[in-house]
Amino acid sequence: DNPLLEKGEGNQHGTHTLGLISAQQNNGEGIDGINDEAPVWLGRGVGGNNWEESLNEFVDQVQESGRENAVVNLSMDLTQTDEDGNVTTRYELTPEERKALEYARQNNVAVVVAAGNDGGVMSALGQASQEFDNLITVGAAEETDASVSDARGHERADYSSYGRTLDIVAEGGTEDDGVLSTVGDGVGTMKGSSVATAKVTGAVSQVWAANPDLSYRQVLDLLKDTATDLDNPNWDEQTGSGLLNIAAAVNLARV
Repeated sequence: DNPLLEKGEGNQHGTHTLGLISAQQNNGEGIDGINDEAPVWLGRGVGGNNWEESLNEFVDQVQESGRENAVVNLSMDLTQTDEDGNVTTRYELTPEERKALEYARQNNVAVVVAAGNDGGVMSALGQASQEFDNLITVGAAEETDASVSDARGHERADYSSYGRTLDIVAEGGTEDDGVLSTVGDGVGTMKGSSVATAKVTGAVSQVWAANPDLSYRQVLDLLKDTATDLDNPNWDEQTGSGLLNIAAAVNLARV
C-alpha cells in the first residue's frame, strides 16, 4: 500500500532494500532487519527521476523533527538515455543534485550510496564521496570460501563497480546465491551493490544508536576503520577499506 505509487507502478527493489535495513525482527517472517527500532521516512528516488527532490524533502523532515542523527539510503546508480534509447552510466551530477547533497551535508545528514553494478567506473553519485564528506560509497563483495576467515573468503563481486572513491564493501550476493529480504507480501532474493548499500545504512543507524553523540564523520570513519581488510593491504580501489563488520563498529562506538 505504498502511497507514492499508482497501481501497477514500481518493483521490488525498494521493498527489498528497506527490509534489509528495518524489517521487524523475530516475527518468523524469514528476515530480520538490521535496525527495526529506527524511525523510517520513505521517499521515491528510483523511478521518479527526481531523487534530489526526495533528498531535499528528507532533509526538511529531519529539520522539522528535531532529530540530531539521520542517514539516507541511495541504493541506485545514475544513468542517462541518448536519442537512440541507449542507457549509459552518467558521470556528471546536475547542479540540482549537487545542491541537494550539499544541503544534506550542511544539515549533518549522512548519505550512503551504491557503487553501481556495471563492474567498471562508478557513476557521478558513487564518485561524489570525493566532494562530500558526509557521503560513503559502497561496493558489493561476495563470499568465495565459507570455510576460511572473512578476510580470505571474500572478494569484490564481479558486477560491482569500483574506483578511487570506493569506501567500503558489504556482501551483495550473487546470481546463484542472492540475499534474502522482503518482497511484496513475502521474501525473496536479490543481488547487487544496492543490497550492500542497505546493509551499510543499517550499520550507520546501529552505530548512532550505540553512541548518539558521534558526528556523521566519526560514524563513517568508524565503519571504515573496523572493516575487515580484503585484497591488497589497507585501502584499495577494488574493495575500499574492506568488508563491513557491524559488530566491531558498534563495539568501538560504545567505547
